[in-house]
Order: sequence, then C-alpha cells, then structure tokens
Amino acid sequence: MKLDKSDASHATIVVFLFTMVLCIPLPAMAVDFELITVDEYQQALDAGDNPDHDLIAKSAPGGPAIKVVSPVASNGTLVSPVDIEVQFESFGGANIDMSSLKIYYLMFFKKDITERILEKAELDNDTLRASGAKLPSGKHKFLVEIADSKKRKGSQKFLVEVGG
Repeated sequence: MKLDKSDASHATIVVFLFTMVLCIPLPAMAVDFELITVDEYQQALDAGDNPDHDLIAKSAPGGPAIKVVSPVASNGTLVSPVDIEVQFESFGGANIDMSSLKIYYLMFFKKDITERILEKAELDNDTLRASGAKLPSGKHKFLVEIADSKKRKGSQKFLVEVGG
C-alpha cells in the first residue's frame, strides 16, 4: 500500500488530535474507599456496646450545631458504598474551626477515623462531603465532633445500617 502526502498529513493530524485529547485534564472521578473494614466491624461486634457512648454526644451551650445530611438513618437499610455529607453551623459570631473536626467509629472504645475520611472528602467553609464510603453489612455508629472559634464543642452521633 502506497501513502501519498495527503494521507500522511491526515495521519499527522489524527495523531496530534489524539495527543491533545490525552492532555486534557478530566474531572476527578469519585473512587470508593473503605471507611470501616470487616475486621473493624467484627471487633465492634465482639466488644459489644459501651453504655458511656450515650453520654459523650454532648454539645457545649452555644456550641456548633452538626447536621448529618447524608446518610439518613430514617431511610432504613442502606446499600454500601454510601455518601456522607455533614453540615456545621456556628452561633454568636463564632466561626467553625474545621481543624478541630474529629470523626469516630463507636466501638466499645472510640476509633478515630478522621484522617481516613478527610483523605477522600471535600471540605468547604461549613460542610464535609465524602462519596463512596464502603461499609460492611450491619449497624455502624459514628460520632462527629467540632469546635468553633470560641472553643465551644458540638457533638452529634449517627447510625448507619447497611444491608447485605
């Protein structure tokens, strides 16, 4: 097969365009991440509930309000992975101190999973969003804590039930 100059020009243009398409940055794709492992869940089951957990979700007067937008426990059993959205509201002229954010998985003890979520989360002024959090089937208890610029702490527990 013999190529003439126009065929070579077309091939050059196609290669050039293909190369340009490869250089266009694509939006980041949400990648699922393991929020709680099966082993961690089994440890939580084996250890049982800690009655003190009912005492720990106390907020200081005037402290930040924490609203768990998603996942919503009232939706019944959810399918993993789940999307997480938590909104924070401050009062009395204070600002939310996002550096004070702590998120715990409530086993018999509190397991700090803050960094695990923050690695995959988007943060803006008063909201945390994390998509694709994988959880084993079962009931999972979490505690979110945050402080405001006046050092007042807000706390909120929430439950997620994941079906099989």
